Amino acid sequence: IGGHGDEMVPLTRHSNIAGIPLKDYIPADKLEAIVNRTRKGGGEIVNLLKTSAYY
Repeated sequence: IGGHGDEMVPLTRHSNIAGIPLKDYIPADKLEAIVNRTRKGGGEIVNLLKTSAYY
């Protein structure tokens, strides 16, 4: 929910793999690390490319 960036809200409790909740596959600390990496990923790409796709 929200934009692609630090303020996005991934709804991991509503995410599943073949109907099985993510929390049953991934430990909570690792899932939180994935969420944080995802939030920061867009900014990291922009910094590496020195540009964005926004026109």
